[in-house]
Amino acid sequence: MIVSGGQDTIIEVREPDSKDTDDAKYLLLGHTQNVCALDNYAGIIISGSWDGCVVLASRLLGFGLTVIQHSTCMERLGKPICVGWP
Repeated sequence: MIVSGGQDTIIEVREPDSKDTDDAKYLLLGHTQNVCALDNYAGIIISGSWDGCVVLASRLLGFGLTVIQHSTCMERLGKPICVGWP
């Protein structure tokens, strides 16, 4: 799978052999601002965003989403550049 994200807040998951005109196989929603970080660990897609949240999505769970936000860090810095575990 190829995973991409950007300014539209949507994470797209595509098959490696798909054409650029093909629709994404999955659209993962959960961020409210630009997606600026993506990683994959043990089948879990991990994304970070300017909204200060980390979103975890697992294909094994039908891409069920978990949103993690660390409000203490957000308040201390005054802007959404830091994320952590609650």
